[in-house]
Amino acid sequence: MSSMRFYRDPNETIVHQSETELYTYWKNTEMSETLYKIVDFHFLGFEWFPLHTWINTTTSKQHFEKSYLSSDELTIVSGLDVEKEWCFRESFSPVELNIDIDGKGDIEKTTLEANTVSRSQSPLILKAMIAVPPNETVYLYQKRYHFKVQVWLYMDAHMQGRPIRKRDAQGPFSKEARVHIDGDQHIVMSQKRVGTANVKNVEKFKNPDAEMFYDIEWADADRINYSMKTQDYLHQHGA
Repeated sequence: MSSMRFYRDPNETIVHQSETELYTYWKNTEMSETLYKIVDFHFLGFEWFPLHTWINTTTSKQHFEKSYLSSDELTIVSGLDVEKEWCFRESFSPVELNIDIDGKGDIEKTTLEANTVSRSQSPLILKAMIAVPPNETVYLYQKRYHFKVQVWLYMDAHMQGRPIRKRDAQGPFSKEARVHIDGDQHIVMSQKRVGTANVKNVEKFKNPDAEMFYDIEWADADRINYSMKTQDYLHQHGA
């Protein structure tokens, strides 16, 4: 299992959640409506992404050098329209990961922080210097973490709190995207990594300041009996 390329989390565990107050509307001196944007980051797994391969066909040790571009930004694989409308990228950092890969009790602890400023003008360039034994092949990998982003809305109104329901449909309103971020872990191997395995456990995100947004009862999703201001806001944002 240690030489696998892909490690999946079959539970798609929520490892980070943020809540942002979009607005509060006072209907009168005693009743108000507060709309929140919730962004959940579900951990999908990680992979050892191949960066480069060196082949030494000689009978003596050879030294190789390679410069390559790296990224500390959150890369959006799918869902650019979701980012444009709901700006989930800014909700990412920092993400704490505690992963039990093989069930032996050794917890891998990682903190991921995404650079929110584009490096298009000043890319991050790393350099690898590798010594390859005679008649050997060496592979360089970098760890890459994958996430599913789920954006949904929560209304606290009339002394009740519940998710916003889809317009003219059953179920809660939500939008999804796929993202990845490269870690700073690199590994050099003499064998190519292949195959896929499931990690045993990933610690679920806990936020004592946002218990109302966690393990929500999705069946309670609603959008009726809200003010016209709320109805208009939802309509303008495609919710």
